[in-house]
Amino acid sequence: MSKTRERTEQRLVSATIKVLDREGYKDVSVKKITKEAEVAYGTFYNYFSSLDDAHEAAVTNLMKMKVDQWLVNSKAEESPLLRIFEALFQLLLIFENSPSLDWIIERPLIMHRIYGNTSERVMEDLVIQAIRRGEVPQPELDTLIHFRNARETVRWGHIGAFRRLSNGEDPRKIYVEYYSTLNIFNLPPEKVREHLYYTLSKYV
Repeated sequence: MSKTRERTEQRLVSATIKVLDREGYKDVSVKKITKEAEVAYGTFYNYFSSLDDAHEAAVTNLMKMKVDQWLVNSKAEESPLLRIFEALFQLLLIFENSPSLDWIIERPLIMHRIYGNTSERVMEDLVIQAIRRGEVPQPELDTLIHFRNARETVRWGHIGAFRRLSNGEDPRKIYVEYYSTLNIFNLPPEKVREHLYYTLSKYV
């Protein structure tokens, strides 16, 4: 892709984010996005096949930015396992009050693709680090297979968590209740709660 094409695509993505923030997803239109980006109406379709396509690009862009920020900000935490628990809470915070939240709930398969394109590799790398540090009790291969098998369950569970978030529930309450129930590392329940509440203590 040429530099000019990359710049135009990024302008459209940035414009989509701005229109979403200003209008909410139900009132987004190609006309509003191209006006914000200061490009011709037809230019939109040189880059995106639909509004959902542009919206997915916008959310992916936001997620990548947040993941990069979190990786830098969480470096002081030496425990890979605790970094994973913090990342799971960060996911709720990213979409709290987001204009894209209801759109994601209505299109869960798109969100699964976004996870795959933004945070999946990072999370798996942290799981491997946690295994090597002995922070999870199972043999390395068993833990990694369990995590990979649980990943799809976690993704679908996030949609339920997002519904609760959309209804105005406290993300802290959702976080504790959801991840206490879904033990993705087969840790003792008291250890899971310890990690969950330790994570929340950083956000007081």
